[in-house]
Amino acid sequence: MPGMQIYAWTDTGGASGSLKYVTTLNPGLDGEDWEEQVSNKRRLVQASRNGRYLLFTAKTQLGSYENAGHTELYRYDSDTDALDCVSCDPQGAAATSDASMFGLTTSIVNGIEEFTPRNVTETGQVFFQTADPLAPSDGNGAEDVYIWEAGRASLISDGQSPTGSQFGDASASGDDVFFLTAGRLVNTDKDVNIDLYDARVGGGLAAQNALPPVDCDGEGCRGSVPTGPPQASPGSTQVSGPGNVRHKRHRKKRHHKRKHHHHKRHHGNGKGSK
Repeated sequence: MPGMQIYAWTDTGGASGSLKYVTTLNPGLDGEDWEEQVSNKRRLVQASRNGRYLLFTAKTQLGSYENAGHTELYRYDSDTDALDCVSCDPQGAAATSDASMFGLTTSIVNGIEEFTPRNVTETGQVFFQTADPLAPSDGNGAEDVYIWEAGRASLISDGQSPTGSQFGDASASGDDVFFLTAGRLVNTDKDVNIDLYDARVGGGLAAQNALPPVDCDGEGCRGSVPTGPPQASPGSTQVSGPGNVRHKRHRKKRHHKRKHHHHKRHHGNGKGSK
């Protein structure tokens, strides 16, 4: 089968817009696999609210990176006509697991079937999960939550919980990233249940070993700001599949590095609540 072809259409204000071919997803899938992929299309393709960025998954090797048959995430920028692999190993090591946008089921979001987490923001930030270690501090061999921005992937979860972490959602600005983990990331978390955390820019609770040992709650427990995890080397990979348009390099922009700090959120789905 030919696979799913992706095009970018831009309204130029005239009678017809501008149409660009981006790539072809997963050509050669047999009928059963293709039906499964299409039925889960909300997990395959997502656009930013302003329409500039398109995020999609593909098992197809779209560039020189060896994905070894695993699913990777790609972000297309319609302004620069650039296609970047956001989940490819920045050091070039072959993939060992699939990357995904999210792993939540409708039961976690109280049966709201149409709920889709925000994986790409209007400024081009991408949030996803993978078991491949894309940052030096990721050493658990399980799925972790990452943010990709300005050409590099950085950990949002701790990279140490043996049961891994799952992406939940992100705010429109990307300043708040929600994820689920059984890891105890703050000293108020004293059990092994799965909890909902909010990794918040410029706020939330400090790292577990830096929290003050006093009776406090919520924002009153804020401690000193910890040093963030080591950053991976740039993970932006210019890719172009067979027959793709020629992709241009990103224009250089000044980027202000932002640190997300962990804050545990209480949630009411029963077993994992505090």
